[in-house]
Amino acid sequence: MIYLNEAIIEHSIIHRVGNAAKEEGVFISEQELPLHVSLTEVLLPFLAKGFKPAEEIHQFTHSTDLNLNEVYHHTKQFFNGELAFIEYSQHLAQLLYKCSDHPMIKPGELIVSHIQEVIIEGEICEAVVLVKCENKRNFIEFFEDQRSLQIDLRQGIHLNKIDKGAVIVNTEESSGYRVLAIDAVNEDSRFWNDRFLQLQPDDPSFAYTQNTINLVKEFAQEVVAQDEDTTARFEVMHNSVDFMQENETFQVDEFVEQVLPTPAYQEEFKQRHQQMVEESGFEDVAELPISQNQVKKAKKQFKDLIKLDNGIQIQLKFNNEETKEYIERGYDPVKGMNYYKVYYQDEE
Repeated sequence: MIYLNEAIIEHSIIHRVGNAAKEEGVFISEQELPLHVSLTEVLLPFLAKGFKPAEEIHQFTHSTDLNLNEVYHHTKQFFNGELAFIEYSQHLAQLLYKCSDHPMIKPGELIVSHIQEVIIEGEICEAVVLVKCENKRNFIEFFEDQRSLQIDLRQGIHLNKIDKGAVIVNTEESSGYRVLAIDAVNEDSRFWNDRFLQLQPDDPSFAYTQNTINLVKEFAQEVVAQDEDTTARFEVMHNSVDFMQENETFQVDEFVEQVLPTPAYQEEFKQRHQQMVEESGFEDVAELPISQNQVKKAKKQFKDLIKLDNGIQIQLKFNNEETKEYIERGYDPVKGMNYYKVYYQDEE
């Protein structure tokens, strides 16, 4: 666990990062924020409270060489005194803009802070905190105008929640530091942890469970949904989560036998699973415990939602075995279009 409540903010700066796909640009600040008491009294509780939902410690990674992870590389230079704070923060803002190339990624302000007195597992360390503020809220401000009070409508961020953030603690440098990350994930543009920071869980059981869940999602989408209707994809995902909740380890032979309906699916999944294990460098995966925290988080993120290209969405609830019997998918050769048919008794 990482504690920020007693931390001291040494430096802080803000940059504005747009969407690169939309060529919105990036505004680079050249001066730090003046850290007066009234600001730090708001900023520090915002950081401490905002990172409370984050549970897992991560570390920087790269497929070939850790030093090719740009956030890790620049952070290492800063911690070692080879890069000044402002220049370091500017590198991060430019890199974040380069990674913001998906049309669903929102623009926002990037707050970079250097803090001291961070406590991680009883050790006092320095750290860098990154926060990207994406979701703005309207608020009103009152002011006097000669003989009357007026209202000014403004936009700002909520101080109770962090959209995207990371606490990079200056410890265990050679293995990728220790990083606490948080991301209010948009499934269409998941880029903060994966592309920008390039993180992996510090605990191999977390990493293996996370990669296995992602593998199941990809398999259900790329294989099952292409051969059968969409409800079959949801059924595979739900049955996969049930399997992981009921077992201490992930035995792939037992999994495919219980979850996947055909020998062809079973064989292809085992091949993909073996490829994932080899590429990720996992060892003795049969002995790695399933991370139930990861499974619970994945279950919350599963959305049984069918999105159609005409703006219509169909929300399903797999709360009983008969759900899939109430919906049919077909093709109308006259209209040249796919369709869904839904059976029901009464409208609620």
